[in-house]
Amino acid sequence: MSPAAATASVCIVTYNSASDIQRCIQAVLQQSHPVAGIVVVDNASTDNTCDIVRGFQESTVRLVANRDNVGFAAGQNQAIRQTDSDYVLVLNPDVELGTDYIACIVEFMEQHPEV
Repeated sequence: MSPAAATASVCIVTYNSASDIQRCIQAVLQQSHPVAGIVVVDNASTDNTCDIVRGFQESTVRLVANRDNVGFAAGQNQAIRQTDSDYVLVLNPDVELGTDYIACIVEFMEQHPEV
């Protein structure tokens, strides 16, 4: 498969991440490689994290709002199960990707199947 044809999803687990999540999602949406979907699993935040995520009108952004904090690993597993892409990038909400980040890692993995 060519790197351009490979699909990629992004999974983000949040907990009271209102100060970071908007910049994180915006950086993902600005990727040069198309992103099949962004799944945000919120672990029962008490701030306005969920409201910020809901504010994204893009159909690629999906929010799963947990009533309990299930932790980072369980939240990421929950998010990954919601994807159907060739690659999944797991992020913390305070990460801001450069615009070619996903393109670079997909291209590398497509050229190095042993990775």
